[in-house]
Amino acid sequence: MVISSKIVMCENIPSIFTVEAMTCLQTIQLGLNLGLSVVEIEEDA
Repeated sequence: MVISSKIVMCENIPSIFTVEAMTCLQTIQLGLNLGLSVVEIEEDA
């Protein structure tokens, strides 16, 4: 079940580690805003 979906376009990201860290931070923030205690990140196919 998908509760929410979000696409964020960023420029000048120095590394893939930074991208993954930003994704986790945005996921946590979205979960908190929705009042969720568990969130799951799914990669693109």
